[in-house]
Amino acid sequence: MLKALVDHNNYRAIFELPCSYEEIEEHYMMMGHYDCEDDLDTISNIKLIAETPIDNHLQLLFAEDAKLSTVNIVCDLFYSLPIEQQIDLTNKIADGHIENEKDLLDTIRDIKTAEPKNLPTIVFSRVRLWSQSGEKSEFFMSGVPDGYDDMEDHEECIDFKEFLEQNPDAIIEGITANVTTFSEGDGEAQPASEADIERIYTAVAEVDLDTITGWEKIGESTFFFDYEYDEQPGMTGIE
Repeated sequence: MLKALVDHNNYRAIFELPCSYEEIEEHYMMMGHYDCEDDLDTISNIKLIAETPIDNHLQLLFAEDAKLSTVNIVCDLFYSLPIEQQIDLTNKIADGHIENEKDLLDTIRDIKTAEPKNLPTIVFSRVRLWSQSGEKSEFFMSGVPDGYDDMEDHEECIDFKEFLEQNPDAIIEGITANVTTFSEGDGEAQPASEADIERIYTAVAEVDLDTITGWEKIGESTFFFDYEYDEQPGMTGIE
């Protein structure tokens, strides 16, 4: 990897790029050449040292007075790429298609933008409730509820609690809960967060559910329960 010979307070030290300012400060403090009032962000007196043919091409992009912060950012992005992409970029530098650090940053940005985003898969459910006496409710929640307790424990289920408490003096019998479960994303599965649920509500408000892309229906179930205000519910069965 490219290295930087840093000359600060008449003391020279070599650091492998990218490096953190904390690393430089710690080294200079240990050697007795650093004052707490020093501002390493202003360091521009550096000399780049190449070790490989790739390094040779990379250092050609920087002006002689390039600041350490600029070189550090570019090297951090460049060396984080797979070696095949580093070689491809090196060829573009040699061919003159990349002439300076800005060209390189723009090219790396385009590469990152084109990469598939392996976002976590969120799991959430649309719950529809209706009782024998005609009360109805519909809401979204994270995960896959399979009983009353699952819905009661979720803070986002305000509509569910309002549904149960709209007739506090009555017993709501024979409540049917229909649960349709969806997933979104292509990474490791996890329950949707509160922010995800808010985003889902916004999407549903703006677009018909049937036209939303990126959601995969992964299951559907129905269960039943009775509810009496201020008393524990009695489960009557699960399908």
